[in-house]
Amino acid sequence: MLDSTAYDLAKVDEQAFYAYAAERLRLLYVGITRARSDLWISWNTGKGKEPSRLALPIVHLQGWLDQQA
Repeated sequence: MLDSTAYDLAKVDEQAFYAYAAERLRLLYVGITRARSDLWISWNTGKGKEPSRLALPIVHLQGWLDQQA
């Protein structure tokens, strides 16, 4: 029997996912803002034959950089 203090595992997993994503974005921000001259960003293409899509923050960064040129 579950009481009102029982964890909702789906909610915990979702919170962990967002915490992980937030930390990855924070590290990306730190890397971008601390780059002194050049910034290289790479990503894993995955196991499939087709390259994986860029993460949305990288897509927006690329668009911003294109506007600056």
